[in-house]
Amino acid sequence: MLISPNIAVDWSQKVESTSRLLDALGLWSHHLNIQEQFTIGITSVTYRARYYTLWAYYYQYLREKEVVDANDFEKVFVLSSLAHHDGQGASPSLAHMFDNHKFINDWDQRDSFTLDFKIGGFGRVYYNRQMEVFRCVWTDASGEERRSKINKQLADTLSFLNPENFTLRSLSKDQLKEFFKGFCICCISKNPKEIDILSQLMFGFFSETDGTADIDNPEFSEFMDGNIDLEFADISPHKTGERPTLKEQNSRRRNTLFLFLKDGNANLNRISRSTD
Repeated sequence: MLISPNIAVDWSQKVESTSRLLDALGLWSHHLNIQEQFTIGITSVTYRARYYTLWAYYYQYLREKEVVDANDFEKVFVLSSLAHHDGQGASPSLAHMFDNHKFINDWDQRDSFTLDFKIGGFGRVYYNRQMEVFRCVWTDASGEERRSKINKQLADTLSFLNPENFTLRSLSKDQLKEFFKGFCICCISKNPKEIDILSQLMFGFFSETDGTADIDNPEFSEFMDGNIDLEFADISPHKTGERPTLKEQNSRRRNTLFLFLKDGNANLNRISRSTD
């Protein structure tokens, strides 16, 4: 990420782990509740980022019209990802996809798949709440489901999909590869617009006006010009069940993620001086 002509930052060097711990940073542990206090909305497995987009698309184009239920929608995602990798659920590209072990013993022997198999449904379970945090989809006080401009922008990064194809109850391998090309969990790396929107969300560049939320492009532009507020406005504990304001959530999320970045051309003090 280029902060200014003289300053660039990038993710710190990845450290490969031999551990199978799913939460090595302790984001979910009760004694180190980083996620709830500082990176709310972001799970500790970033390889699953496409799940945010997945549910944005489902709520934007499928749920209201009852095209497909959430469970079958996730099954199609699993099948299309497996088809993209010829049934190799152990592929590194599918390592973090839920239910990647499906049909591991008989993929090569099958020509088609019906949606009567079982999955854990963890995608929706884990990401529903995050979609609310990021002001994409939520249920208001009257019980009405609301969708924001952010949700549509994120959903539209999967505009190559045809909603009608999700009505099919049986899919051949060829159909999975043709109808859902680009839907695989690994294909996020080839979708720059999706990456841009998710990056802006996770770094807190969105705001809410008149009951709806949208990407805050002016604030993002200021950040990219080097105007960075590194302070946490309020780090005092909040009452149980009480969330910080959206502005404070975004500030905490952005500045906490910033700690995981390294400066490519200057040190942190130099970055701080750019805000003076």
